[in-house]
Amino acid sequence: MVMELLGLSAWVTVDSTELTQYNIEVSPEGNKATCWIPSETGKKFTLNWRDLDRTCQLAGYVYIDGVPCGGNTIPPGLHGFPVTVRKSSIPTSTMSEKPFIFSRLELTDDDSLLDRDGVTSQLGEISIEIWRVAVVSSIPAHGIYFPEAQKVHEKSKKALAHRVELGDEVFAPQTQFSQVMKTDYAPLATFTFKYRSLDMLQASGIAPVIRTRKRSAASQVADEDDEIRALENRLNVLKSQRSKPNGNPTKRVKREPRNSSSFVPGEVIDLT
Repeated sequence: MVMELLGLSAWVTVDSTELTQYNIEVSPEGNKATCWIPSETGKKFTLNWRDLDRTCQLAGYVYIDGVPCGGNTIPPGLHGFPVTVRKSSIPTSTMSEKPFIFSRLELTDDDSLLDRDGVTSQLGEISIEIWRVAVVSSIPAHGIYFPEAQKVHEKSKKALAHRVELGDEVFAPQTQFSQVMKTDYAPLATFTFKYRSLDMLQASGIAPVIRTRKRSAASQVADEDDEIRALENRLNVLKSQRSKPNGNPTKRVKREPRNSSSFVPGEVIDLT
């Protein structure tokens, strides 16, 4: 299940797998949706959003930890033929980009960092704002500024373990950017993902704790006792058979070695 608003939907993928969205909430106005997703240190991720209606020109703007990261446009088209937009990186120049990656949040006890306005208010959040727009022109591609990760005071971490940083720069020629004009005073829809480690989500009761059933020590001992008794009974039977007199000695049959190339129906043979 993914967040859906007004014919739009949004989700996050890691290693091409959709992350589970927990506790999806929609605002009374029906234009804002929020959920929780599990984050894992060192994992790259991709933001995805889809337009099913295709009734007008749209633009999706991405904000990560409160930092604007650009976006993409979706042109109008035929209803029922959805378009999916994916964003997994930020351009750093006309020829390069850096991927989004979940990283470990670094803490400090430096009190000078305790009261920095806005540093932690949106930390741990990824938002996609969908706006109605009109395309004005095309402009040359350029890099987008993304601040270096800073340490956060331990009293301000809001039960966070992760933040988003940029990975290693890779070669990726950028196409032209679209210059657009917003035609409304507010976003058509806003999707917000609150990311936390799975352990924190489970500790908060947001994500279920998956427990694997383990056999109790008592049942395991009982099974071992039953196996021992079965082996002892089998040994007693063999001893009794050996002690019985036999007038006609059993003729030993010579076992021929099995031809490794023969095939027995039902047998599985590895073909390499």
